[in-house]
Amino acid sequence: MYPFDLALSSLTINALWKYAYVDTDLAPNNLTAEEKQARMKRDRMALYINLSSVVLAFIWVPITLTIMVVFPFAFVVPTLLGKKEKE
Repeated sequence: MYPFDLALSSLTINALWKYAYVDTDLAPNNLTAEEKQARMKRDRMALYINLSSVVLAFIWVPITLTIMVVFPFAFVVPTLLGKKEKE
């Protein structure tokens, strides 16, 4: 169930981010069109990984646990390192 919750959270956050930054001017926006596309592509990839993790949980639980451990290193850590380099 946890991977399913992650997938739903990912879907909701992706939709809110796209609405606030791309579809409207609700949030301050200094991203280029390429940066927006890269962000949406990365968000879609995260959603697909979460959805595949849901399916894999029914096949073999250790695969899902491994994905959940590796996931932050693939998505969160590079973002944080990128912010440090900009400073």
